[in-house]
Amino acid sequence: MLGLYHAARALGMRPALLESLGPRTPFARLSLLGVRPEHRLEVLEGRLYLDGRRVGEALDLFRHLERGLGRGFFPAWIGFFAYEFARHLGLPTHEPLPGLPEAAFYYYPEGFALLGGGLVATPPSP
Repeated sequence: MLGLYHAARALGMRPALLESLGPRTPFARLSLLGVRPEHRLEVLEGRLYLDGRRVGEALDLFRHLERGLGRGFFPAWIGFFAYEFARHLGLPTHEPLPGLPEAAFYYYPEGFALLGGGLVATPPSP
């Protein structure tokens, strides 16, 4: 999967890799490689942006993440929550660093999925 990731980067596809390396456990058997993201969701200073356009507040992120998901592995939102996002859930944190997102997710309509070491999904486009 790492080789596919490097090949996608070399082609300028902006891939995202969630790799399940290490001990095999029931919850760590799936690896996903998203290729060619179509959208970007970010929370900056408590405000939610979709592709650079403000679309709401931090907690509206969850509503957006539920949109456009299929029944399989893709399409998928792949990204992260920073520690500082917890302040929007009522938990104590320090203020986020200026200019850095509190959460960032990219929408990948297609990609590769490995489950238990076997390839179970590939993108329809070459």
